[in-house]
Amino acid sequence: MLAILRRSLDTWPVRLFFLALVAAFVFWGVAARINLTGGIPPVARVAGHKIELAHVQQAYQQQLQRIQASLPQGEQPSAAIRKALAAQVVDQLITAAAVDTAIRNLGIVVPTPALQQAIWAIPAFHGPSSRFDPAIFQSVLDRNNLNPAQFLGLMQGQLARTQYFGALRAGIVSPDVLTRIVYRYRGESRTADAVSVTAAAQPAPPAPTQAQLERWYADHPADYRAPEYRRIRAVVLSPQTLASEIKVSEADIAAEFKREAANLATAGSRSVEVVTAPDAAKAKAIAQAWKAGADWSAVQALAHKQGAVAVALTHVARGAFPSPALADAAFAAQQGVVSGPVTLPSGSAVFRVTQITHAVHPTLAAMHDTIRQNLIARRAADLMDARATKLDNLLAGGAALASLPANLGIGAVEGTLDAQAMTPQGKPAPIPGDQALRQAVADAAFRAKPGDPPQLIDGPQTPDGAISGYFALEVRSIIPARQKPFVAVAKQVAADWTQNQLRHAAETIAAQLMTAVNAGSTLSDAAAKAGLAVTRLPAVTRVAAGAGFPPTLLNPLFATKEGKATMAATPDGFVVAQLVSVQDPDPAKHPAAIAGLRQQIAGSIDTDLESLVTQALRERGKPVINQAQLATVASVGP
Repeated sequence: MLAILRRSLDTWPVRLFFLALVAAFVFWGVAARINLTGGIPPVARVAGHKIELAHVQQAYQQQLQRIQASLPQGEQPSAAIRKALAAQVVDQLITAAAVDTAIRNLGIVVPTPALQQAIWAIPAFHGPSSRFDPAIFQSVLDRNNLNPAQFLGLMQGQLARTQYFGALRAGIVSPDVLTRIVYRYRGESRTADAVSVTAAAQPAPPAPTQAQLERWYADHPADYRAPEYRRIRAVVLSPQTLASEIKVSEADIAAEFKREAANLATAGSRSVEVVTAPDAAKAKAIAQAWKAGADWSAVQALAHKQGAVAVALTHVARGAFPSPALADAAFAAQQGVVSGPVTLPSGSAVFRVTQITHAVHPTLAAMHDTIRQNLIARRAADLMDARATKLDNLLAGGAALASLPANLGIGAVEGTLDAQAMTPQGKPAPIPGDQALRQAVADAAFRAKPGDPPQLIDGPQTPDGAISGYFALEVRSIIPARQKPFVAVAKQVAADWTQNQLRHAAETIAAQLMTAVNAGSTLSDAAAKAGLAVTRLPAVTRVAAGAGFPPTLLNPLFATKEGKATMAATPDGFVVAQLVSVQDPDPAKHPAAIAGLRQQIAGSIDTDLESLVTQALRERGKPVINQAQLATVASVGP
């Protein structure tokens, strides 16, 4: 057979057949290469712009890495999260491409010097001299998976958008009519008389029957349900478990106090309202009006008319004052007293100290225990990282939690907890660590399944960025959520039923009071008949209730007509209020507040305008998404 095949290779028909076969392979290979390199369809199109797969994948991977960094060690984003993230990335790229197309069509460009200055001004790229440092620049880019060309492109696009939207926003102001309407709406204040009807003040209801209690129990099943519990075995490595190994001497404490004395001390400060006038005469005139009883808003308005500048400085240390002369005067003045004028390089200043914070210089005796605990925590954190490496190696080698050596400084716990790290007895699970670490253990326990091998997990970070601890656990068993039997919660059911009856009685009295007032009676008369006292509530606005005012009453009161009554539930029962008066603010008397509100509204209009224009550009670009290509983005692993 082989001999026949060899002889056939020398014939022309066979030679032609192989030539055709080779040509087919060559053509197929070249076509396939062209298709794989230049024929990949884009993920989306908008305004004639293609959003290529490579660009989407790069942006997707950057976002995915940020999400992974926020997840517990070893946990990966789910398929649903990946899919949603890919869609979000494409949506953002479509919007950016639509805006960038509009910018290019207008011929907006960013000059190279402007781009350079903008990058040099970014604080994240500054070195110790507060100037641009190329090494730091490259380091920041490396941490964010960017090269210089990519970053320059991002900055150029951002600056171009700033120019584009800045031109759109130029000249936007809040109309006087709108500003005054909003000012009156926000500044309108209301005063009301109120009567509090508490559940605790109601007479005890007749004892409930067994049938009533059982009916209550059946109608409120969620109130008498035991949550799901997990029985776990865990080992915890934390500063608390290592504290007994840390030795801190008195010399260590004294040395630490000496090093940190300046940081432990608190400098004195002053909060001051200051008016700086062009000359002493105007400053004295403002001071006279201020001393005569004008409030700060009136002083601000007067300062504006006089060409002066009024500012409020909050908790400012002596060295942070804009003028040494003003600092000396402020630190020598009494609180609440209008002082000055003080001669400054920019004019004459009068001021009033609104708050005095005295300097604090703690002693070694006062700080002894705090310093000792801080030293223990710091040294335990250093030791904890080394022990965590050993513990991780042991667990990776298959060591069981029960067989881990005691000299690692770990705390071993075994017990039952719910998703809030509480025991069935309603107490915090005795896990050696802070509340955040206990909750992290509970979260991990409710993610794990019985039989999962234990692995070392990083605890949450502390406010200063350190790891609060490490732990490993195994789920021994799961106790499903269940309904508590009636006999086990009979006392709680009786107490809940009784409380409901008392609250219902309070609600009935409150409703009767409100009905009487709205029928023409005064709240005082209706309350007197019910043996209740009337109190005058502090005046409130829609945006500021203040102390002593029931928060739940705010909206009902502003929906009530003058002289009428309304009611609202409170934690203790109910409150009935009769609207006594409505005070409308006069915008003409508060020009400074009007000016500030006008700027605030203009800022809101700016934001809304940018959002509307962006959406319009996107819709005009008629975006089209290739769903098949989009699906490939989320299917690519990290």
